[in-house]
Amino acid sequence: MLGVDYAGHVVLVKCYSGMANAACEVFDALQWKNVVVTLSGEDTLRIVARSERDAKTSCTELTRHVG
Repeated sequence: MLGVDYAGHVVLVKCYSGMANAACEVFDALQWKNVVVTLSGEDTLRIVARSERDAKTSCTELTRHVG
């Protein structure tokens, strides 16, 4: 992962080109609470949370893994 940010209920995870599908697969396998759906493109993973607070919490947790 290259970066994580959120706006409203949506968390965006910027990945290396071609890696968003793999990141999405790992995220889905963890079965995070309060996540409605995930969607990945070529280099971006989108996570839709149930609330803005859930999105902020997810963003904070994922930010710990960006390096």
